[in-house]
Amino acid sequence: MQNITKLYDLMERVAHKYAQFEKKTLKIDEDLILTHVEVHTIACIGDHSNLNLSTLANLRGISKSAASQMISRLRKKDLVNKQPSPDSEAAIILTLTESGQKVYEYHKKHHENTNSGIFRILRELPENSGDALIAALNEFNAQLDTWLNE
Repeated sequence: MQNITKLYDLMERVAHKYAQFEKKTLKIDEDLILTHVEVHTIACIGDHSNLNLSTLANLRGISKSAASQMISRLRKKDLVNKQPSPDSEAAIILTLTESGQKVYEYHKKHHENTNSGIFRILRELPENSGDALIAALNEFNAQLDTWLNE
C-alpha cells in the first residue's frame, strides 16, 4: 500500500480527536449531563448481560482501575449497580439502574436515528471495504495493546 505514513498519521489524529470527543458532555435531560465516555460505558453495560469489571475494561479498551473509577462515578449518579453474580458468590456483575436504562435507550435511539456523518459513511461502505477496515483497525488495536504493555 502506498502512503502508509499518511494512513498511520491519520489513524493517530483520529485516535487523539476521539479521545477529546469522549470528554465532551451531553445533556441527557434537565438534571443529567454526562460525558460521552460515561454514556458509552452505560451502553456497554446495557449491551452485555452479566458483565463484570474486568470484561468491561477489556471491551472499553481501558485499565481495570479506570473502569473501576468510572463505575464509581456512575454509581454516584445512580446509573449503575453492582450485584452479586448468579454464577459465583465472589463475583460482581454490573447492571443498569432505571435511570441508567433510560440513558442506554437514549443512546440506542441516537445511533439508530443518525443518518449523517460517520454512521452514514459506514453504512454505505461496500461489504469488502468494511471488512478490510475492521481487519486493519483490529491490527492497530492489537499493536496498541502491545505498546501499552511494554
